[in-house]
Amino acid sequence: MLPDVWTHGVRHAFVAIGDNAVRLRVGETLLQQGFQLINAVHPSSVVARSVRIGAGTMIGAHAVVNPATVIGSHVSVNTAASVDHDGRA
Repeated sequence: MLPDVWTHGVRHAFVAIGDNAVRLRVGETLLQQGFQLINAVHPSSVVARSVRIGAGTMIGAHAVVNPATVIGSHVSVNTAASVDHDGRA
């Protein structure tokens, strides 16, 4: 289906799969096919300005990500989770 979606002008994607290994595999496949992965950050989450977030990452409702944290690609910071300052996820 991905080539068909591409021909219809879709260039951005988000992988909403709970299984970490499958989400990583699908995300990497999308990148290889030229799609840009977007992030999904819930409006009730609190994310410090100095946080760096990789592609295809989800930050859930009421999650808190404190300053100087690095969140990798294809990561899920689930509902009400907290990642402390200078953390890595």
